[in-house]
Amino acid sequence: MNITKSELINIIGIGTFTYLSISGFSILVEKIIRELFIIIKTDNSLNFWTTEIVDLALFTFISFFTVKFIIRIILKSKFKLRKIFISLFIGLFVIQVFQFLYAYYGTEYVMENYHERFVDFYEYLSGRPMLSFYSSIIATCKYLFFGIIILIGNKTVANNV
Repeated sequence: MNITKSELINIIGIGTFTYLSISGFSILVEKIIRELFIIIKTDNSLNFWTTEIVDLALFTFISFFTVKFIIRIILKSKFKLRKIFISLFIGLFVIQVFQFLYAYYGTEYVMENYHERFVDFYEYLSGRPMLSFYSSIIATCKYLFFGIIILIGNKTVANNV
């Protein structure tokens, strides 16, 4: 299969913006759930583990179906890669705007109205350095799972060509 330089750049962009969009969205959902748990007075340990697991599960689930969907679109559309790349770029921009708006309005609301619980949760985290270690392990698993999903998608493409 011969790929032009333009197609290669578009393919790299598609992969990059797919990952960044999915990651940004799952992190946004994680923050919303974490702060919702702060509002409803959930145990700090339960808050931490639930939000971390939801982030990982959501990231993995969305990654699997998004990669499968993008591969299907590429195979059916005779490689209209530029259009897919631009769509993903716009999608990432929209997600970033929502992250900014939530950080500005949502987190500010929680900090102002539930300040004690908010501080209590982050003091809980700072007093337990192993939780940061676990969080980084979970983040690393996201990279691993995304790579596995890409490999699975690669086998799917190879079987369809």
